Order: sequence, then structure tokens, then C-alpha cells
Amino acid sequence: MNGTLTGHVPIHSALRQACPLSVVLYALCLHPLLRTLENRLPKFHIGSTARSSPVLAYAVDVTVLVTKPDDFETIHQSVRHYERATGTRLNKSKSKVLAIGNWSAPVSALGIEFQEQIMILGVQFASTIG
Repeated sequence: MNGTLTGHVPIHSALRQACPLSVVLYALCLHPLLRTLENRLPKFHIGSTARSSPVLAYAVDVTVLVTKPDDFETIHQSVRHYERATGTRLNKSKSKVLAIGNWSAPVSALGIEFQEQIMILGVQFASTIG
């Protein structure tokens, strides 16, 4: 709050996974991370005129598009700050990194190995690196 982390908030009850309120609470909790990434990462062109956000989120799936390897450090710092603030952790076993474009991929990013192909919301994407 106001640029500083507050103390822990005690949780006295839980929500069932199917509870409609859980989606709203999740969106509210995830929003600061999404906005931080949008503000710190460069936007990119799609087509001739559109400038797009590098962050896509659908339910619990978050996709971050980067244009250069240096962006991984920005993501790393943002995720670590979010983890400290919320007590959550990035699940590396459920995370994937795919390099698309004209830059060579590092061996891993954020401790996550690069993949040859990934599925995002039912659409298959394949690497152009190699």
C-alpha cells in the first residue's frame, strides 16, 4: 500500500473452488501483477498500427510476450515482488517458455526450460529458434 508492503492478512475461512466469488477475488489479487508487467515491459506492434500489451490473462493462465532476453529480468523482479506481497509462488512445473522471433533463446528463463512448442488457450505455437 502506498509503495510499501503491508503485514500479513490472516485468513479465517476459505472459498470452495466452484464459488462464483473465487473468480472475482482471484482477478482482484492477480491484477497488480498484470498491471506491473504491462507498465514495465515494452508494448509491441501487431499489424501496421496497433500497439499491444505484452500480458494476456485468461482465468488462471497468464501469458507474457517478450521481445528481448533482457525482459526476463523485468519479469523475474515483478514476480518476486508479487510473491513477497501476496505469499504466492510461481509454479515452475506448470510454466513454459517459448522463444519466437529473431533472437537466440537462453537455456532457461526464470529457471524454466524453453519448449519447442506450447499450447495457449487451445492454439499451438512452435519455436522459430533452432
